[in-house]
Amino acid sequence: MPDSSQLQDVADAYKTAIRLLSRREHSCYELSRKLKSRGIHQEIIVQTISSLTQEGLISDARFTESYVRVRIGKGFGPLRIRSELGELGIQDEMIAQYMEHDEEFWLESAMTARIKRFGEDQPEDTKAWSKQARFLQQRGFNTSIVRKILGNCYT
Repeated sequence: MPDSSQLQDVADAYKTAIRLLSRREHSCYELSRKLKSRGIHQEIIVQTISSLTQEGLISDARFTESYVRVRIGKGFGPLRIRSELGELGIQDEMIAQYMEHDEEFWLESAMTARIKRFGEDQPEDTKAWSKQARFLQQRGFNTSIVRKILGNCYT
């Protein structure tokens, strides 16, 4: 039987997790990392994450869906989103499930991000082409998409 200090530690960890989740969705890995950084013992973290999962208060699937939607809305491409989700502890199978968009979708997304940053006009010289290409690649769009949007004339 756990003593009263252990029960208090569990209750404190749960309250901290709820407070973090009230601000935004978190992946299980991300929440575990934040709880650990606050000095909470691993056994209590596991118990807290398990309780939150059973209660439906934390879900990697819900987190992934939300994260993908927000990042696409901010003009990020598939390579960057996949990388970020991997760093947040999301499994490849789940990432693939929520990243099921065709190339046409990503072309439109990249074009929107380029126009928002640089305007309607295509790059006029190599320097402008390179700058726009770097921007799109840093946003997570692959070379194929960049070339389809900017053309091949300055490569």
